Amino acid sequence: MEAYKTLGDRHYLDMAKEMFDFSISGWSDELGGGIYWQEDHKTSKNTCSNGPAAVLAMKLFEETGQDEYMIWAKKILEWTKILWNPESGVYGDHVKIDGSIDRTTYTYNTGTVIHANALLFKATNDSIYLEEARMLAQNSLTHFTTKHPDISIHLLPPTPWFNAILFKGYLALYEVDPDKDRTFIDTMRNNIDYAWAHARDVHGLLSPDWSGKTGMDKKHQWLLDQAPMVEIYALFAKME
Repeated sequence: MEAYKTLGDRHYLDMAKEMFDFSISGWSDELGGGIYWQEDHKTSKNTCSNGPAAVLAMKLFEETGQDEYMIWAKKILEWTKILWNPESGVYGDHVKIDGSIDRTTYTYNTGTVIHANALLFKATNDSIYLEEARMLAQNSLTHFTTKHPDISIHLLPPTPWFNAILFKGYLALYEVDPDKDRTFIDTMRNNIDYAWAHARDVHGLLSPDWSGKTGMDKKHQWLLDQAPMVEIYALFAKME
C-alpha cells in the first residue's frame, strides 16, 4: 500500500488487493474464525496473521471505499480478541487448534491491533475503536517497558524489528487522537535516541539491546537490528 501511495501506480494497489485476498483465504470456522499462521501447516491461528490483515483491510478501504474491506477488518479484530490477555493487557501470540493459547507477548502483535483500531476510528468516528487503541497503547508501555536502575528512561524489549511495528501503531493512534497525547511517541523517541547514544559498536552498528548493556561485542551485527532504526527515524522525520 505504501508503494501505491508513494508512486500512484495502480499496479501496487492491485498487488495489495491480491495479498489481502490471499490472507483471508486462510480464514476458517475452526476456533470460531481467524486466519491460520501458515498455509500448509494449519496448527495455529496467530495474532501476527490476523492483526496485519486487519490493518491492510482498512488501508484498502481508505483507498477504494469498498465496504467489504471494513467488514473484514471488524470481523478479524473481533475474532482476534480471543488472544487478548486481561492479565497482561496486551495480545498473546497464538491459539492452537486444540484451543490452548500461547500467552507469549511481542510488541508487534499489540502494535498491529492498535493500528487497525486507529484506522477504524478514523473511518467511522466510533469512539469504541479510539478507546481500544488508547487502552492497548497504555498497556503496551506498562507491560513491555523496563526501567533499568542506572538508566533514566523505560526501555522496550530487544526486538527492534517488532518495536518498529508497535511504533506504527502509536503513530496511527496519534494521527487520529483528538487529545494528541505524545506519551507513546515520546517513549519511542527516547528509546531510539538512547540506543543511538549508548548501543552502537565501534563500527556504528546497533545492538538489539537498546540499553547498550549487551550485544556490543558481537563479531557480526544483524541487519534486522539496523533496518528498523532507519524506518523509525524516517517515520519521525515524516511526522515532524
